[in-house]
Amino acid sequence: MVDIRRLPLACATRHPVTNKPIMLKAGEKGYWPAPDDLDPDAYNRAMHITNAELAAMEIGAIWGFNVPGANPDMHLERNCKGNDAERFEP
Repeated sequence: MVDIRRLPLACATRHPVTNKPIMLKAGEKGYWPAPDDLDPDAYNRAMHITNAELAAMEIGAIWGFNVPGANPDMHLERNCKGNDAERFEP
């Protein structure tokens, strides 16, 4: 099980089918609708959410937070921006 305290309480992303903004909550499967005018990138940047944290939240929301992919450490090497010590930058 992933230590949920290491994840943000919530993050924003886009629904993979509708492309509408959605919210993900740490420790909870599924997603919640977000206002249509929410910019997920701006929200995550303002909340200091890293790419690794976002990837972990997306996997946890689908597969549950007890899988290895829900651990942000699993995504550090895959960060296309390089060093994940830097905060989210689209």
